[in-house]
Parts: sequence; structure tokens; C-alpha cells
Amino acid sequence: MRTRTLKELFEQVLIGEKAQDYLLRMLEGDRFYRSFWKGRFRGKFGYFKSPDGQGWVAFDNRESDCVVQHFKSKTDAVEALMHGLRCKYQLW
Repeated sequence: MRTRTLKELFEQVLIGEKAQDYLLRMLEGDRFYRSFWKGRFRGKFGYFKSPDGQGWVAFDNRESDCVVQHFKSKTDAVEALMHGLRCKYQLW
């Protein structure tokens, strides 16, 4: 994935409660499969303050693989989203 400019990122990024809601809906899924493969959630990405108040959570579903990572600061989360989150481990 190419590096995005700050302007492009902020035109499309989900922030705060909206981002948290999208992530939970994607992971909850419909019936027998998770929703991040479906068209409605494809291409979504965002960040929000961690529910425990200890950092920031960022998710990236631009490539339909829904990578979620925790960061110590908002700046770290935004910078990671600019370059695209990458999964360090493959489960299959």
C-alpha cells in the first residue's frame, strides 16, 4: 500500500466513537462470517482512545484483512495509519 498524504488520510479516517463503533461492528460480523470481508466495511480505517485509557487503538481494513494494533500515543497511531498497518503474524 502506498504512503498516504496527511490530507488524504484525514478525508477518509474514522475517529473516536465512530471508529470504535465501526471496528466492533466489523468484528461482530453477520451470522457465519466476520463483516470485514463485506463491501460495507472494506476500506475503512481509523483510531480511537483505548477503552482502558492507556493509549490508542488503530485499525486498518483497507486491504480487507482488518489489522488492529495498540499504540502509546495518538501520534504513533496516526503515523502508522499513514503507512498502513501490517500484520506481524499470519494465522493461516
